[in-house]
Amino acid sequence: MLPRSPAQRWRWCSNWREANGWLKRLLAVSGTEDGTPLRAHTLFVIGHITNYYDPTQARSFAEDSLRLARSLDYKEGIIDALWLIGWLNYPKLDGTAASYFEESIELARAIDHVYGAVHAYAWYGVYKIGVGDYEGAKLALREGMAQAERVGDYLATKLALREGMSQAERIGGDATLLGRCAGNLGLAAILQGDFVAAKSYLDQSLALVRGADNRNSIAETLWLQGRLALRQNDFDPALDHFKESLALYRTFTTSVWVTRDLVYIAILHVARDQFTIAAQLVGALDARDKAFGSINAHLDSRASIAEYQSAVENLRARMPAAAFDAEWKAGHGLTVEQSIELALS
Repeated sequence: MLPRSPAQRWRWCSNWREANGWLKRLLAVSGTEDGTPLRAHTLFVIGHITNYYDPTQARSFAEDSLRLARSLDYKEGIIDALWLIGWLNYPKLDGTAASYFEESIELARAIDHVYGAVHAYAWYGVYKIGVGDYEGAKLALREGMAQAERVGDYLATKLALREGMSQAERIGGDATLLGRCAGNLGLAAILQGDFVAAKSYLDQSLALVRGADNRNSIAETLWLQGRLALRQNDFDPALDHFKESLALYRTFTTSVWVTRDLVYIAILHVARDQFTIAAQLVGALDARDKAFGSINAHLDSRASIAEYQSAVENLRARMPAAAFDAEWKAGHGLTVEQSIELALS
């Protein structure tokens, strides 16, 4: 397993606000107004972590990082800031993210910046899934896995140059990045109706992220396992997966991941003709939309948006209007914690 830096520990354990506080202290001593590569990198890391709870603030850090890195011709910094801005833009599903990912990939390959390349390919693949280009997504994600396999050797070489380590020492690939790419290859397969391939990729993903003890990635892969089971009308396993995922995410009540689990639990209840709880969850999600930002932006996939819209339309068509309105209102009045408890019930 790769050694964990403090930033990795914060990200993997989801201690985002703690990380932000310490990194802002580092920012205060990382360079003058003219800037340094360290300052550009610190801005990038703050933007990366801040995106987990405040994407608007994260965008400001990422753009500042890119401007400074370009002014310094700090190529690794340019690459990382570009894929981060692409990640911040991709939920719009309007094409603006593509050029950031593509430039990041081109530069990363030119200087063999492996760590930047794997993130750029991985998020480019997620973006491609979001806009419905599943073949393009698979190409990007497979290249992301190839780059993730190289991360250990890449870091070993870097450390050898600085600390006298043997360059022959193999640390291994990055299990979390491998797992995330495999998980999204599974999602592409689900959306293309290839459930056998999807199951293989998702089982591989879950084994990798469990081995890395990455809580967020475990929760994400469980959500994907739930989506596969739902597509196959295996409702009990699907609900179990969604609930296990939501339980891991529930501490971060405003996150996009909680929204996604709530959405898919609502979709599942519609599919099972459990209209009362489904209508309450739809009401809770409408309140969530107003409080924490667009549900569509949280879903950041045309396929997911369409699935949810179809489920809500189906629910409205099959439930008496007065009954729907009463349950929707009850759900709309729930607190965030209460809506999570409802979904887990």
